[in-house]
Amino acid sequence: MPHVPYWANSLGLDPTDFGLFHDFLQNGQRMLHHSSLYRNPIIHHLLPRCQRSMALTAAVLCFQASQVGGVESFAKFDKAMVLYRSMPSAEDITYVLDTGLIICNASMHLGYKWTTLLHRLCCLAEVSLCSHGRSADTDYAKQLEVLASMDFDLWIMGRRTPSRHVWATWCLGGSGIEQITGLPRSLLDLMALSCLGTDISADIRQWITTLMTQDTASARRHIWQACAIATLLHMHTMHFAILSDVDDLTRALKAHVGQFREALLVDRDLNARQALWPLYVVGKSAVDVDTRLYVKMELEGLGLYGDAESKNWIPAILEETWARTNAGERVTTDSVAIEHGVELGIW
Repeated sequence: MPHVPYWANSLGLDPTDFGLFHDFLQNGQRMLHHSSLYRNPIIHHLLPRCQRSMALTAAVLCFQASQVGGVESFAKFDKAMVLYRSMPSAEDITYVLDTGLIICNASMHLGYKWTTLLHRLCCLAEVSLCSHGRSADTDYAKQLEVLASMDFDLWIMGRRTPSRHVWATWCLGGSGIEQITGLPRSLLDLMALSCLGTDISADIRQWITTLMTQDTASARRHIWQACAIATLLHMHTMHFAILSDVDDLTRALKAHVGQFREALLVDRDLNARQALWPLYVVGKSAVDVDTRLYVKMELEGLGLYGDAESKNWIPAILEETWARTNAGERVTTDSVAIEHGVELGIW
């Protein structure tokens, strides 16, 4: 379990803030990524930078407070925004991007619109990458990749700002596992292309077939297949592809999520939130009572609900969409979220 580093005492935090910092290390940072609690990019990359940036520290405290809610969380958000906006122009741009990225997530938890800031961060990261070279090993490239994965339309509900399609423009062709989503870059390539409205259903099916022949840990394989199938179902819902086997795909996705759920019981390295988006995709287009009940029970079983606005909005919007659809209204989860004035990243 991560411990508060010795230098945290030099940050001048009061007891409440020190407690928030400790809570972020213990568990809160898992809300920023899908990698394991003990071996993750947040601890090794982000936290040492807090030692040198008041704005970044304020963003971390704001983010942790946003998961609890209440008046204090909004005060910490205001403080983080003031420090973020006053970051010197000569500041290392990677600090600016890190701070902005965390504020984006805190904004979402508090129910604010946040994709406008994400749009600006993506622009800044693109310019920085051009200025410093496009090597995949640089901090600039890694930060752009993180922002690009957040920018996917398919897992943002109620989005107001158009996607820049950063991944499809800058990040295609990578290998290995992306550190924040925990997904293969080859799958993220396909997801990015699907966001362009391209029918790549055949490519996704081939990807799934290839994955089944590889020596991949069972739990990872199940959640990756669930995400791949969810991409197919999303494309069908958006009319980017017309699929004749939606029922079969839905059953397969549910089976993979079930296998992943079983693995969660014995493997603490897994992050339960990886199942959130596939379940949401099934739920947003579900028309039968059994599937809707399945999604509701699975989300509750994953223990993903909490005090943050974003955690409670997801099931609430699903259920409101179902009820209004039953009453004959032509609504979607996106349109309902927009009515409520919220933008939600499904992660």
